[in-house]
Amino acid sequence: MRIIVYIGLPKTATTFYQKYLFPFLDKSEVMYNPPALMKKIGGFIYKEKMPNNKEISLFYDEINKISKNNVVKTLLIVNEHLGHREWSPDPKRGAELTKLLFPNAEIILCLRYQSDWLLSLYRHYMDVGGYGNIKRFLNYEINTFIPNKSRFYFNPHQNAIVSIDIFQANWPNYIDYFSSKYKREDINILFFEDFIRDKNLYTKKICNIIGVKNQIPQLDFDQPSNKGRSALTCKIIELKCSLFDCLGIIPRSISAWNLVIKNNKNKGSKFHILFLIIKYAPFQFFMTYFDKILYLDWDILLKSNLRKKLDYIYKKSNQGLLKYVPEDEIPSKYIK
Repeated sequence: MRIIVYIGLPKTATTFYQKYLFPFLDKSEVMYNPPALMKKIGGFIYKEKMPNNKEISLFYDEINKISKNNVVKTLLIVNEHLGHREWSPDPKRGAELTKLLFPNAEIILCLRYQSDWLLSLYRHYMDVGGYGNIKRFLNYEINTFIPNKSRFYFNPHQNAIVSIDIFQANWPNYIDYFSSKYKREDINILFFEDFIRDKNLYTKKICNIIGVKNQIPQLDFDQPSNKGRSALTCKIIELKCSLFDCLGIIPRSISAWNLVIKNNKNKGSKFHILFLIIKYAPFQFFMTYFDKILYLDWDILLKSNLRKKLDYIYKKSNQGLLKYVPEDEIPSKYIK
């Protein structure tokens, strides 16, 4: 049985494909994310320590059982957290764990130009309880990006405080870790910019890597999937958090709201649902609908020339991609 591990990065259309493509591939060809196996993988990812010998032995038994009954199929495992931990890339641990779990797998890595990726990550952060402006998120202080200072915690008002070490978004280094564990021919490197340029062609490329021979499902690329907040709603959320902090108001919990939705799915009248929204819905819920009505956007990174400064750092470090990908296959913004 052939095994392919699709690692992502987050914010590179992985969620879109997990919703609209991978589950609908021909099941006579592809076995996608078997639940029992994914539960074990999830447990390994969130443990601080690597799996012990007994855990690995039981995991291999599960793989062998699947393989025995699906010899001619491809096992497709998709989990972004095999290369990403909390809010930061973690290829060192990710590559080690992936190799331990799937020693003979083929790997799919999808990159996104770092400045754009960080901005997309910030938009997502502001949608899930984030707090603070883009400078704070990027650890930008006194006209410089502070290295080795990534953090993630909740303040007393339950706002998620996240700061990124922008130097961890080093994609040549990211690939290096996986290249140290797997043969180069077993590592497939994709670019999110190619998805934006030609979604159908990009989808066919993924399916070719997986080995799909039968018909590829028709995809509606206009389907919403994990779209981040607009610049306007990011600013509104930032101002709201500052105001709540000053007044000592604890915001409504997003996790509690998700539980309310789960417990009341397909239950009650429209008035009951309206009552639940008024009583429990967090501010981000209303911002989602605000964006649907008016999606007013601009480049948040233009503030204090953040994009220009990030571009200088990343175009220099991205020269290391030439070791793995021919120059004409790398989107020009990475290195020029």
